[in-house]
Amino acid sequence: MRAALKLLQTSTFRLAAVYLTVFAISVGAVLAYIYWNTAILLERQTEDTVEAEVQGLAEQYRFIPYFPSGVDFRCSEMWFLL
Repeated sequence: MRAALKLLQTSTFRLAAVYLTVFAISVGAVLAYIYWNTAILLERQTEDTVEAEVQGLAEQYRFIPYFPSGVDFRCSEMWFLL
């Protein structure tokens, strides 16, 4: 027990503990930075994919003349059902 207390009081042990703490904080900061940027990148890619799909569907179905009017008609009927 006395040897363990003596070890805690040495400057070598304290310096190693400080280096370990600084290393752990820096690794945590790097991992948080990578996570943050990955989340932003995935969100942007998802938004771009959804926008491209919506645009593709709009281009594909714009030749159907009754499609928007049918949707508008059905939406107007929904108000009476509520």
